Amino acid sequence: MHNNRSRDWSQIFLQQGMRFAILIGVFATLFFYTQCSKGFSQGRQLYLNHCANCHGADGQGLRSLYPPIAQSDYLENNYEELACIIRFGIDKTLTVNGKSYSTPMVGLDELSEIEICNIVNFISTEWHPKNSYISLKDINMIIGKCK
Repeated sequence: MHNNRSRDWSQIFLQQGMRFAILIGVFATLFFYTQCSKGFSQGRQLYLNHCANCHGADGQGLRSLYPPIAQSDYLENNYEELACIIRFGIDKTLTVNGKSYSTPMVGLDELSEIEICNIVNFISTEWHPKNSYISLKDINMIIGKCK
């Protein structure tokens, strides 16, 4: 009878331990999926998948069709517009580094705010180091204002 009680307690502790481990896993997942990446590897991959076909893997743009992102004076002066441009696109002539670009860009509405945040932070880190890290909260606020 004593053995049955000890087995009951060990099963209870095992069950509680498993519940605790699952709870920690859920919280860790929620934390990582609600934060912008500071390592920027996700942003790099998202940029390569969604932006590089037009703007180039090196951010230099495509001749007179698509403007450069790297060392772009437009982005230096309008950095907060970047999240809105990614989400909703842009259909106006832009002057970037003294050159006009009028090819419209369609928005990438399939991207989540977290993905947009990661792209913006990758672009900032890679080509616009004067711009600081931007949080998911700020991205949500910016996108909310440009709707």
